[in-house]
Amino acid sequence: MGRGSARTRSSPPSARAAKRGDGVKPVSIDDGLTEPADTRGVDVARFDDALSALSAIDSRLGQVVELRFFAGLSMEETAEALDLSVATVGRDWKTARIWLRRELKRGDAT
Repeated sequence: MGRGSARTRSSPPSARAAKRGDGVKPVSIDDGLTEPADTRGVDVARFDDALSALSAIDSRLGQVVELRFFAGLSMEETAEALDLSVATVGRDWKTARIWLRRELKRGDAT
């Protein structure tokens, strides 16, 4: 089983459809922040490790990142897919981005 295959199997149908490119625009991990960081140089394997660590701590935060970042779902679509309020998704998205950024910076320091 390859990296990320469990994520694909556990994604709701709308997320899988979005991954196929059904007209959904991908979002940046820094979407909506006032001080965006350049995510183009992020090591995908390190990002996946950081996301796995986040999911182990709080699986809902991991799901929000997967749906927003990888599937490109909007806040509203993510809220619907996870049966959460849009406000909760917004807080989770912000928390997850901060945590992931800090984790990736920590890896840069080693």
